[in-house]
Amino acid sequence: MCHGVRVEPVEDAGPGRVAKVDVGRGDPVLSFARLRERGRDRSLVLLWAIGQVAAGRDRVFSWPEFRVDAGRVLAGFGVGEPDEPYWGLGAEVELWEAGERAGFTRVVAERLGDRGFRARAVEVLHREYLVDVDLRALLTSVGLADHDPAPPSALDVLRSLVGKQLFTVTGLPNRIIRVDPEVVRVVTKRSEAGKPVPVAMVQKGLDLLRENGSVRIHPDELGHRSSFVGAVLATVPGAVASTGPATVSMAGPAEIPVREGARFAVLDGKALRKYRKEQGYLRRFLVGDRSRAACDLCGQDFPVDFLVAAHVKPRSLCTDEERNDLRNVAMLACGLGCDRLYEDGYLAVGGDGRVLVTPDADGLGEAVGGYLRRLAGLRCGAHRPESERYFAWHRDNAYRRGPATA
Repeated sequence: MCHGVRVEPVEDAGPGRVAKVDVGRGDPVLSFARLRERGRDRSLVLLWAIGQVAAGRDRVFSWPEFRVDAGRVLAGFGVGEPDEPYWGLGAEVELWEAGERAGFTRVVAERLGDRGFRARAVEVLHREYLVDVDLRALLTSVGLADHDPAPPSALDVLRSLVGKQLFTVTGLPNRIIRVDPEVVRVVTKRSEAGKPVPVAMVQKGLDLLRENGSVRIHPDELGHRSSFVGAVLATVPGAVASTGPATVSMAGPAEIPVREGARFAVLDGKALRKYRKEQGYLRRFLVGDRSRAACDLCGQDFPVDFLVAAHVKPRSLCTDEERNDLRNVAMLACGLGCDRLYEDGYLAVGGDGRVLVTPDADGLGEAVGGYLRRLAGLRCGAHRPESERYFAWHRDNAYRRGPATA
């Protein structure tokens, strides 16, 4: 959930003065755009501090280390050495505390541990105060050389939709007439003057879509204006809306990048735990909130606990691009037989989308052979032009070939 961090005003939060922090309902990234004076200087300091947090160092700093390390960045970009402890940032920025040691509040430091949140904060500081600076050189100087560009924020998405007709998952029209930093005003059939919706609510929906690949459009998940949030999410390239239950899912290439963890680039734990974690995510991506779904090979309907998120092409042999083509590189296969038979090459899917069965089926006994024969010629629910290249790989490399029986 997106939380705002508010700080009680402090005239000059110098040594011995600590800004009081409470958690509000806004988007804390917006605080990075509220430097009233000396925005360039202070934005450089904040970028340096973000680099410290990203490197796993303490969130607060003593004046001597601050003066030397932050001063090096300031001097390198034409500002000069810091001339007063922490520049009263506790009073200026709603995310900074000052005392004998100064730095980000604990809440904001934790949020900065998320790559997506960090990217948005960097993007705001650069756009608002440092647009003329070589961003790559600056990020390298503060220890953020591997920084990922920020995906579009809720404000970016909402501003691009002003005046356009949007539709909720159930088909009701919405239209955005105004976007402010913290509130978007939306016209509906019930409110021709427009109702306010917190931008943070839309940001939460975008974050969930990036993280999980799908979002349930329900007040329990997104708040009381969940229908409008769903209408916005449905405009994201690659997203599709569905009913029963109301859901928006990524069904194609996502132009808002899925978060690092969701793309399986880095997963913690031993191999078995990693496999289960990835399986759980991928199955949720394919199933959504349904309690039952069909096996893509045999076509039978199962409770989701009996279905496996099977890779059409083995994950270990996929490129990073292929692994992240979640819609097309995976399918649902039942654990009662289809998953194992496909993995071991006794089943394949032809270029026409129909199930192929190994000619060795008759030698496998009635239980297995009879099961295979019943599948021959069925249409695979996961086969489409975009997924054919993965099924072709499996046919050429894993299928136990012989005269096709389908």
